[in-house]
Amino acid sequence: CRAWNEEGDSCPWSESGPFNIEANNPSLTINNIVGLSRTITINYTTYDPDSDLITTTDWQYSTGSSIGPWVDICSGDIGNNSYKSPGFSYITWNTELNINGYDDSVWFRMKAVDNSIGGTLIVISTYNSPSTSPTGLTWDGTNFWSCDSDTDKIYKHNMDAILSINTAYNSPSTSPTGLTWNGTNIWSCDSDTDKIYKHNMDATLSINTAYNSPSTSPTGLTWDWTNIWSCASDSFPYEDTYKHNMDTGLSVANSYDCVDPAWGPTTGLTWDGVNIWSCRST
Repeated sequence: CRAWNEEGDSCPWSESGPFNIEANNPSLTINNIVGLSRTITINYTTYDPDSDLITTTDWQYSTGSSIGPWVDICSGDIGNNSYKSPGFSYITWNTELNINGYDDSVWFRMKAVDNSIGGTLIVISTYNSPSTSPTGLTWDGTNFWSCDSDTDKIYKHNMDAILSINTAYNSPSTSPTGLTWNGTNIWSCDSDTDKIYKHNMDATLSINTAYNSPSTSPTGLTWDWTNIWSCASDSFPYEDTYKHNMDTGLSVANSYDCVDPAWGPTTGLTWDGVNIWSCRST
């Protein structure tokens, strides 16, 4: 079993724990794995010098007589993966692994993340945007997508060294401001039409359904594996973030006030498997 860790600097892969990690970084040791079908339970122990809450993310597995290729485990299929204090814990994974007798092995690897409050986000790589006004970003499990309000385009990117354009699609209107992926479809929002769009995954990224935004000037979208969330700048500072029901009208399940009005309106959202993250314009 393998593990990796992330808190600013990455560490090399290690065959077994405990791992050689910088002094301030968390470590993870897999104790044992129970089951090969239905519900697999992975028991592990984490350690963190500063005792911050820890979560495990980006689980992968490999089967066969040798390691690789690695296959991502969808975060939505992992149970009990919330933030926890360092120490013994476990995650569950509902799946069916194809193991061919005694010749095959199962390998797992994962990332342990220290969820300390504060600190600095370290830039790992920087890429040029297709144009001058990038406004939204999402990940579909294979490719990054972006949108730009200058070109009125939605871009699917190749996962190469420069994040080159795979396909450029026309946005439904003139001000695309947010994107998300719900496992089957790209969704976008537009501050010109005040609409949220569900797109067909066809050659033109055509509109499947257009929904009214709860407020004018929607600026961001995300998906929490169950619900679409949106934010809108014109409702600032009150209830500028919305959790939507997945019904025929994409109705509002809950609305939330701006965390700190001094920061400015919410302009973007994302979901990390546990928490909603937002960014604001000042």
